[in-house]
Amino acid sequence: MRPLLAHYEKVEKTVENLDPKKAFAFGAACAERQWPVYVKASEGKPWEKQSDLRKALDDIWSWLLGSGNRPQGNWQLCENAVLDAVNDVENAARMVAGSFFSLAYGVENDKPSGCVQVAVNGLDLLDSFVYDLLNLPVTSENDLRVDQHELMKNEMRRQQDDLNLVVSDPMSPTVIRELRARSVGRSILQNYWYQ
Repeated sequence: MRPLLAHYEKVEKTVENLDPKKAFAFGAACAERQWPVYVKASEGKPWEKQSDLRKALDDIWSWLLGSGNRPQGNWQLCENAVLDAVNDVENAARMVAGSFFSLAYGVENDKPSGCVQVAVNGLDLLDSFVYDLLNLPVTSENDLRVDQHELMKNEMRRQQDDLNLVVSDPMSPTVIRELRARSVGRSILQNYWYQ
């Protein structure tokens, strides 16, 4: 089995057995690493919805840290940010907006399974990006090459580290702050960008 698919299964099984707030914290950390991709892709574009997406994620972090009630109304804002993509950069923005939608919808409707989609979206974005970066045709052999690329390995490892943290520790503001601190400002694309 492809390592990426095995990782998806592991994430899904782990999230299924998590306390919902732990799952949402994991999802927020994944979304945070996707955020710089949306910022760069949408900068100066007529369709950018950075303020709506940022508000949604910040509201979730605040709620997880114990400030205020469960956020409401953000998933519609995030859904409006999911555009019809015509190129790779717009597709990246669409996938990140889709992650924010999945997370906000999950939080607002108490459906932690949405957090799995956030993790999957980030890795799917990387999968297509690395295929393009390496200029490879899609084959099972190339799937393995793509999965060995540093971007894929790093994000799978980060997701696993985040899950290990939320599984092993009782939910606390310290754990939430740790998850956020290790994700803020860290793009899943690192210093790479589209050709």
